[in-house]
Amino acid sequence: MKRVILIALMLIAGATMVDAKPKAKVPMGECIISVGTVDVIGEKARRWSVENGKTTSLMDWKKCREAIADMLADCDCDIYAIQEADQPIRDDLPRLLKKRGLKLGYFWAIPNPEATNQDQQLANGILYRKDRFKLGKKRTFFLSETPEQFSRGWGEKRWYRIAAACEVLDKKSGQKFFLMTTHLSSRAVNNENSGSLLIEREKLYNDNKYVSILAGNLDSRPNAPLATILKSHYEDSYGKYSGKKLRGNYLGWAFDAKRLRSHNHRRSYIYIRQGASSQCEVLSYKLHNKKYPIEGYDTYPTPSLPVITELKIK
Repeated sequence: MKRVILIALMLIAGATMVDAKPKAKVPMGECIISVGTVDVIGEKARRWSVENGKTTSLMDWKKCREAIADMLADCDCDIYAIQEADQPIRDDLPRLLKKRGLKLGYFWAIPNPEATNQDQQLANGILYRKDRFKLGKKRTFFLSETPEQFSRGWGEKRWYRIAAACEVLDKKSGQKFFLMTTHLSSRAVNNENSGSLLIEREKLYNDNKYVSILAGNLDSRPNAPLATILKSHYEDSYGKYSGKKLRGNYLGWAFDAKRLRSHNHRRSYIYIRQGASSQCEVLSYKLHNKKYPIEGYDTYPTPSLPVITELKIK
């Protein structure tokens, strides 16, 4: 009887060992995503522009926040890079977008939430579909000579500028990609040094592993020195744009539609870089050129048109 029990135990152990063999890895599938970048313009910047006669009172955040939410919902992106997300924006957008049926996760990059000078801080955000994506380690750094410290950089007098970066897992396909967003200064010396810093940090955090996306308001013309710096590392997704009439994406507070005809009036960009373990193809590039009703007037709710790219990662 003891021999029978011993043999049975040996058979069970053998079966367990067979089951414990590592399963073959399932190849990762293709990942097709839409990425949008939108400078929503912070509440304080809007208020200052209205009070100083730069734009009309329609651009007050409380008057146009519903239109901003409609615009983001209409863009229907899988993941958004948002710039100038100050506290009123961060308070209102999740509620407004949820009301429109968007089930999003939020990663807000805030320079220093404890500091009293919130009106001098440019916060950014990454908004993503919670049912599809999972964010890895979230990182932030300042656009300055001391990126790990709460600081301004290269002669910046007013804004504390920050970048948000993270690895993103597409749960459906198993693909990963790296995403970074920020809002640069229009001052050339700050702009160019920030561009070099963005490349340096991308190399540090991503180390050429995954497809890398840089999206944001870079506040620079496409023929400026910043473009040369970034194109030494990235590819501008605008190269896939087939539109003839709409070339620019920055209207200015005067909302001059003529600017949309000129390639030189680009301020928002989506750059991509191939990875060692994955490759990216730009399927499309488009501008969301739509006006929304604000207090009886059809107008743009932000002077920067949303830029949207559809990407295939494999």
